[in-house]
Amino acid sequence: MSRDERRSQFLDVALELFAEHGYHATSISHIIDKADVARGTFYQYFRSKKEIFDQLLDRLFQQVTASVAPIRVTTPSAVAAEIRGNIEGLCRTLQENLSIGRVLLEQAVGSNEAGREQLRGFYQRILDRIETAVVVGQHLGFVRPGNPSLMAIFLLGVVKESFYQQIIRTRSFALDEVVAEIFECMQRGVLIAPLPPPPVSTLRD
Repeated sequence: MSRDERRSQFLDVALELFAEHGYHATSISHIIDKADVARGTFYQYFRSKKEIFDQLLDRLFQQVTASVAPIRVTTPSAVAAEIRGNIEGLCRTLQENLSIGRVLLEQAVGSNEAGREQLRGFYQRILDRIETAVVVGQHLGFVRPGNPSLMAIFLLGVVKESFYQQIIRTRSFALDEVVAEIFECMQRGVLIAPLPPPPVSTLRD
């Protein structure tokens, strides 16, 4: 394996074990055994289990941010299509990363101070991005007035809870249904006025 492939292998193995057994119940020895490598090889890539988890969070953050594009303000229907497209891209990314979602939400990684600090850092970055988008939307005139920090928390909660319930298997919905409902929540609770529907479906193949 190349160095990048080996690093990716460690991350994938650790994520599988964290999701199955929980963060605290998984040791470096478990990761080494599952990856079938020597202990010294592991320490060439990571100094600790915490560092692996930090990098898993970084990877998820990069995937989430890459799934959302800046809104180009043209016509109201075009804005609606771009917002819905971003929601669909975000939801698809989260759907493809339910394992890390399970670790974040169900396995209670933040049960000690080190874990809480890791989660605070991750959620702070997510909230900063959402808050910035709200402020820009208010400036451009398609997001209603309001406290951007609180609005960011509410928006995060809508998305997060939709996937948390899927993770713990209380509810399960098709991706297009989740996207449609989140878009409607934004239309009625965040945008300045209901935007006209996109002219065609924006769901990606």
